[in-house]
Amino acid sequence: MAFGKSPNSSGALYTPALVPFEHADIGAIFGIGFPPFRGGPFRMVDSMGAQKLCDTMMGYADAHGDHFLPAPILLDYAKAGKKFHA
Repeated sequence: MAFGKSPNSSGALYTPALVPFEHADIGAIFGIGFPPFRGGPFRMVDSMGAQKLCDTMMGYADAHGDHFLPAPILLDYAKAGKKFHA
């Protein structure tokens, strides 16, 4: 399951102005072993939809605790219907 390595993992510390999402995706693939066929955590969220991921994570949070709550940046993108990659 790739959710554990999604943008939620470091979303609280991520600042898009400092590192482009493309670089963060590459860093996750080579740095923490994110599955390369998914294109990186931000690309994965774009392909499945931020809202769908937030809904899934909220379900996990209800069942298993607050450590599954989505990061603020993920909630913002879901609410706005934005994608990490243009």
